[in-house]
Amino acid sequence: MQKHAVTQRLLVICAVLLSGLSASGCASAKPVIQEKLVTVVAMQTVLVPQTVIVPQTVIVRQTVIVQATAIVQATPIGTATPKPATAVPVANDAQKMKDALTVDLTGMTALPIDTSAGRYSPQVNVALEFTNDGDKEIRAFTGVLVFADLFDRPQQRINLTHEKPIPAHRRVVTNDYYVDINRFMDKDMWLFGAGLDNVHFSFEPGSIIFADGSKLGRVN
Repeated sequence: MQKHAVTQRLLVICAVLLSGLSASGCASAKPVIQEKLVTVVAMQTVLVPQTVIVPQTVIVRQTVIVQATAIVQATPIGTATPKPATAVPVANDAQKMKDALTVDLTGMTALPIDTSAGRYSPQVNVALEFTNDGDKEIRAFTGVLVFADLFDRPQQRINLTHEKPIPAHRRVVTNDYYVDINRFMDKDMWLFGAGLDNVHFSFEPGSIIFADGSKLGRVN
């Protein structure tokens, strides 16, 4: 459409020019001018830009869907899962010491101050019975003597170390242990005046050394 509009305008101009030449008496120059105008019109017609339609290339991306496969390890119904074997717990040292040694309280004697006997504070003489219930001779042992009242409330705790041998399956009685009493300590005065009938006694083993060199527990 743009090309035809330009050509029409040029033809109109040429017609006007030729009419002017005829009116002015220059008829001889009319053929020459007319030839030049035709050439110009032809050139203009050639020079008019043309619209070139380039087909568009449409690129379509292909979407590739990858289906992930999940691997599930199924457990068949009715199949029991095996459980690891549970080891039977081994008795600890505390229980082994209780099985090997028994300590009983067999007597209590309150001793007042006696400077002539070299006793400058009250004491309680404690008679104990040691029983070796095991198959090995006990060389020495340690533990705690626990003195409680009739309601089993601990009132006094006394450390004990015994270093005399006790043969296997034998019983030993001793009254060689004395407890010093502090008159300003309530727990000591309770022990001094309690008497054997008003005391609940127990023993907490700490360690045992056997004649063969083996040991149980530890010394605190």
